Amino acid sequence: MAAVVLHGNFSIEIFDPTTTEWARWLQRFQAAVKIFKVPTEQQVLYLLHFIGTSAFDVICDKLAPADPYTATFETLVTSLAEFYAPEPLEIAENFRFHQRKQKDGESVKDYVAALHKLSARCNFGAYLKTALRNQFVFGLASSRAQSRLLEMKDLTFEKAIQVATSMELSEKDTLQLQNGSTSVEYIGSKDKKTEKKTQRKRKPPAKFLKGKGESVNGGKPNANTNANSNVSCFRCGGSHLATKCTLDRSVKCLNCGTPGHLRKVCMAAKRAPANQVEEILVVEHSEFREKFFETITVEGKPLRFEVDSGAAVTIVSTHTLRELSLLKRLQPTTLQLITFCKTPIKIAGVVPVMVSGRGTKIKLNLYVSNVEREPLLGREWIRQLHIRLTDTVNTINTSRSDTEYKMTELLQQYRNKLDPHSTKIRGLQAKLTLKENAKPVFLKARTVPFKLLPLVDQELQALVSKGVLEKVNTSRWATPIVPVLKKDNTVRICGDFSVTINPCLLIDEHPLPTTDTLFANMAGGEKFSKIDLQQAYLQLEVREEDRELLTLNTHRGLFRSTRLMYGSASAPAIWQREMENLLQGIEGITVFLDDIRVTGPTKEIHLQRLKQVLQRLGDANIRINESKSEFLQDSIHYCGYRIDRSGIHKTTDKMQAIDLMPRPKDVTELRSFLGMVNYYGRFIRNLSTMLTPLHELLQKGVNFKWTHKCEEAFERAKRSFKSDTVLAHFDPKLPLILATDASPYGVGAVLSHRYPDGTERVLQYASQSLSKTQQRYAQIDKEAYAIIFGVKKFHQYLYGNKFTLYTDHKPLVQIFAPSKALPAYSAMRMQHYAIFLQGFSFEIKYKSSKQNANADCLSRLPMSTTTTAERDVVDIYEIGMLHEMPVSADKIACATEKDVQLKSLLTAIREKKEIPVQMRFNINQAAYSVQQGVLLCNRKIVIPSQLRDRILRELHKNHFGVVKMKALARSLYWWPGIDKAIENLAKNCDICNTVRNNPPKAEIHEWEPAEAPFERVHVDYAGPYMNMYFFVFVDAFSKWPFVRIVKNITAETTIKICKEIFTDYGIPKTMVMDNGRKLHYKIKLEDGRTWERHVDQIRKRGEQRSRHIEPYTGVYDYEPEAKEEPAAPGDAAEPNCAQRDQEEEQGPEALQPTQAREARAPDPGQRRDRPVR
Repeated sequence: MAAVVLHGNFSIEIFDPTTTEWARWLQRFQAAVKIFKVPTEQQVLYLLHFIGTSAFDVICDKLAPADPYTATFETLVTSLAEFYAPEPLEIAENFRFHQRKQKDGESVKDYVAALHKLSARCNFGAYLKTALRNQFVFGLASSRAQSRLLEMKDLTFEKAIQVATSMELSEKDTLQLQNGSTSVEYIGSKDKKTEKKTQRKRKPPAKFLKGKGESVNGGKPNANTNANSNVSCFRCGGSHLATKCTLDRSVKCLNCGTPGHLRKVCMAAKRAPANQVEEILVVEHSEFREKFFETITVEGKPLRFEVDSGAAVTIVSTHTLRELSLLKRLQPTTLQLITFCKTPIKIAGVVPVMVSGRGTKIKLNLYVSNVEREPLLGREWIRQLHIRLTDTVNTINTSRSDTEYKMTELLQQYRNKLDPHSTKIRGLQAKLTLKENAKPVFLKARTVPFKLLPLVDQELQALVSKGVLEKVNTSRWATPIVPVLKKDNTVRICGDFSVTINPCLLIDEHPLPTTDTLFANMAGGEKFSKIDLQQAYLQLEVREEDRELLTLNTHRGLFRSTRLMYGSASAPAIWQREMENLLQGIEGITVFLDDIRVTGPTKEIHLQRLKQVLQRLGDANIRINESKSEFLQDSIHYCGYRIDRSGIHKTTDKMQAIDLMPRPKDVTELRSFLGMVNYYGRFIRNLSTMLTPLHELLQKGVNFKWTHKCEEAFERAKRSFKSDTVLAHFDPKLPLILATDASPYGVGAVLSHRYPDGTERVLQYASQSLSKTQQRYAQIDKEAYAIIFGVKKFHQYLYGNKFTLYTDHKPLVQIFAPSKALPAYSAMRMQHYAIFLQGFSFEIKYKSSKQNANADCLSRLPMSTTTTAERDVVDIYEIGMLHEMPVSADKIACATEKDVQLKSLLTAIREKKEIPVQMRFNINQAAYSVQQGVLLCNRKIVIPSQLRDRILRELHKNHFGVVKMKALARSLYWWPGIDKAIENLAKNCDICNTVRNNPPKAEIHEWEPAEAPFERVHVDYAGPYMNMYFFVFVDAFSKWPFVRIVKNITAETTIKICKEIFTDYGIPKTMVMDNGRKLHYKIKLEDGRTWERHVDQIRKRGEQRSRHIEPYTGVYDYEPEAKEEPAAPGDAAEPNCAQRDQEEEQGPEALQPTQAREARAPDPGQRRDRPVR
């Protein structure tokens, strides 16, 4: 390889994606390469050097395991462009364009430039100038200029810019005139008391300097300039202006050799000499300048810092903060930082973060800068994390215990074993076995909400870059994805395998450890550790021949999973077996899926066992979640028990729902409580006597007054729930039952064992008060949340065991049934819950409210909780969608309450009522949800009739076509008949009609030549003209036209005129017309001849003749009631009035040909001798 030649003057700023677009930076880089003539074989090295650390990490991940230095220049540019400049979404770009307003202090020219930049990807086409003009006027900050532009007719974009710029300049000039100064300013003068060192001001030329209203050059020449001592000539140093200097311009400076000035005023002598970094690296000993790095976990994510003891604080770039998903938590700060060279650093803000490293967890301040560079670890963190600055930086302050020091060393050794370029487990592959005669199942992709599309695309790209997914074109198996929102505003890609591979799999069977096994392994321990594995299933690779089974169908096509996916029925057993095989032989450990528990009788043995576990995990490249792992703890909790050095103890939280149950406040709550007591009545002695004071409150005519006796009865009943006759110990051999219920203000869950005699005994109670946001949920959402609450509360009992789930809400039995696919158009919250439940083995059943009394009581008398989150991720998503609406959520909710159609639907969803399908527009009721009083259907906002016109106007604001408006509306809004409303809006828009393309011409039907008069005639209408119409009747053989002037074009008028023509000339064999209503009439003739209506042909003969008639119709006077006839040789005699009246009364029968007269046509040879009237 040839030596790299460093070009000392080659300099370009490091690529910063937060401030520079990739395409523009690349254009400048390529220009610099050409200017400094960098050889082709060295361009890759220069590119990888100047893209910066962040982009370098991106290209390494995308090309892994290949070395980016071996790739071609074109490959690097293409890969970086795919990441930093992906193809934009046209609808989203349009949205950003129309949201752009002129900012405070922004000039008109800057505002115009910003609009041009935003419109580049909007695909406006011929509408570009109009769109720019409209948005320019709408977004102007000056109401005065905006009013002026709105008054102007035929306003163009260029004219609008000219007027706005002129008004902007006039306002500035007026302000300067009103606030004019009378002081004199000279070039080179300084006021050291008031001058700011960080600002440089350009002084105006001398000829524009004014004082007391006169020009500096006015009056006597050089009166002010030459005499003022504050003026210094930059050529010779004299007290005069440089323009008046008499120094010879050819004189060269003895310092820099540049002509035109003397050495004493040479600017080069005042500058400190500087060398390029590349030049220094060539001269000095670069091998001793390696940086010190330290990896610290920030908010659960490992981050590598450069240790810098010269930095007072720890600082990262905005790009790094975005990767940590902490940008929204950025807070302002007044801290000012400067570099070693006294250059100020712009601080974007500060973020308080939870930091864990070297066995310490502490909340510290992380400062953020707009400068793109590697994170710096400053003195503030170094001291608080007790990091000693030695050659290795991998030591801890000696004041800390020796055990903690060894624990930190173990973790560091484990990290060093991990492969930084791959996340898959070494040497292990999962095998999926199909049943015999299993048939492939291919399901189409589900629609992804518009707002989630960028997040799903980003996650798919990340999984592909990590090797978890790979793009394929065809597959026999396909499972639709369900995106699940996470708290950090990202999504997790899950597959709905319940109806694809799960029914076709021979499910692996491997037992999970029982509580007895855990207690036996943990007994006698002094300290306890819990290791949590990070995204466990996604680390285990699947065999090549089985990967097709896990193919995901997305809006971007098919992606085949190379790793074991969550939701696969065999995944828990496969993972448990592989982990037990990996860690077998190590004493004092228990593996429960992604949870590893470790203990030992002494600290030394505990650390030795931990070392063995971490060493095996590191050798297998299995990653742990350090933020969720706990080391060297005094106790651990499992299945309602606390385990410590003293033994096993019952926990009090399993009875907390009973202990903190509030007393009933009304008859409804009292009945619910008594229902729970009666549910376990067979286990409670003297039940009726104990509850007598409470039963008295339910009698008619008795006021609900809570007495001391009622309180005693209530407390005795609560104590009975905690007695050994009602409670039971967990036994993995007995069936598990989970009963849940929800009330308007709380949720409850009871976990029980079912014994062979059919009785149920309680393992644990749980209840929770709903937050204000949750109380506004639809009832189906509350019932679903009660299930999720119960499953999460009793996770240690339920995970890995099959259980029966009872609910008193029938629709949830269909939605959450494990054997049925998740409804494609169910509410987003239901999809999240269903995906979560896919990891459990259960059977869901319906139980009426009376039979579900135990859970019903806990939901109506929930204990007061303060830890309930106010909003979950679905709430945040839906509220964000409402805030983007052109109408506020309060107005939509108010209009929904007044809407006749939607009010009943809204009430039914809130009150857990099933309504007829017609009242819910033939849509599954599970697809509806309520957020802040607004009705949602399939993640779209249901617009009430009062606001639909306003929404339509907003959709058509930029005169999009029908297709674009429908695409935009379908992602945000819905109401019955929205598609038809959009079509009518576009059809009736005058502006759209002026630019609409003509419809495509249909293929012309060529008729065969007629062989006789009236063998075929063509009929059509022309007009309207002067509020009248022309009936045109053309014979195909003679080309002779018959024209009648009529007032209307109804079928009755058509029949009347045809009767007249048929009476005079006979009935044609074939009659050709279009499919208009005016000609839509069936007539059967007795002699077998018929009228043939040709609906697909162009109205050729009649329309061609109409074009010849219309230009001449205005020349003749006519009477509308008069009968117009063609004057032709051989005209038949006019029938008398009586005969015509008889024909009109007979209707279609009068059109039969008479026996006395043959059908005759006019002489074609004379048809042009008479004018058409």
